[in-house]
Amino acid sequence: MPIRTCITCGMKREKRDLIRIALNMHNQLVKDISGKMKSRGAYVCPSKSCQEGLLKNNRLNRIFRTSGEITLDLLFK
Repeated sequence: MPIRTCITCGMKREKRDLIRIALNMHNQLVKDISGKMKSRGAYVCPSKSCQEGLLKNNRLNRIFRTSGEITLDLLFK
C-alpha cells in the first residue's frame, strides 16, 4: 500500500488511513472520496486536531499553490 504524509502533523501512514482533500473550482476544500479528483490533492489524518490545524500558517495556500481565502465549509460536512 502507498505511504502518504499528513500535511498537518507530518506522520507517515498508509494512503487508506488518511483523508485526501482537494480544492474545488470555488476554492472550497472538499474530501476527495474517490481519490481521483482532477486537482492538487493533499492528505490529512482523520483526527480532529489535524483537521483543525489546516488553517495555521497559510499552509493550504502553499500546498495548493493558490492565493486568497480557502474555505473549509464543505470539508467538515
